[in-house]
Amino acid sequence: MTSIGEPLYGAAAACMRDRLREPSDVDCAVKVARRLLDDYADVDHGDVYALNQAHGAITEALRILLRAVDTETGERA
Repeated sequence: MTSIGEPLYGAAAACMRDRLREPSDVDCAVKVARRLLDDYADVDHGDVYALNQAHGAITEALRILLRAVDTETGERA
């Protein structure tokens, strides 16, 4: 059994290094939300189709963020 004070070597060290490099679910959700919001930041308010797309993007961005922080309940408020 290894102690927390002992350094890791070999496969265990490589596995830990790779896990530390992986972005978290929240990091990924924030990246996706920013992308969706950037894509639909400028909307022609006279174009109903564009407004519907923007609304869908904002809804999806919020859903992804809420799921990432484990607060999505699936119920409508």
